[in-house]
Amino acid sequence: MVTEEQFIGLFVRHEAELKVFALSLMLQPAEAEDLMQEACIAMWRKIDTLENEESYRSWAYSYLRFTALNRRRKQNRSPLIFSDQMVELMAGEAAEESEQAAAE
Repeated sequence: MVTEEQFIGLFVRHEAELKVFALSLMLQPAEAEDLMQEACIAMWRKIDTLENEESYRSWAYSYLRFTALNRRRKQNRSPLIFSDQMVELMAGEAAEESEQAAAE
């Protein structure tokens, strides 16, 4: 299990790429910032589900993706720019591109 100190260090280390991912999901900077805050609170509350530091990145991306989908469902905006399926597809592609860039 990851400690609170380790979680904070991991969050700081990956914050920039998580913000880029959040922006790709929400399209508006203010909404992306709100998404980051909401997802960070959710991750902090569920820190005990993070088994090791190596899985942080995929764990955090999952929280951002699910938080974005939940926000979109709650907002009841009309018309939606993208369907939930499109957001899932975009999230997957953005995560893959980010992982490829991080590996280089």
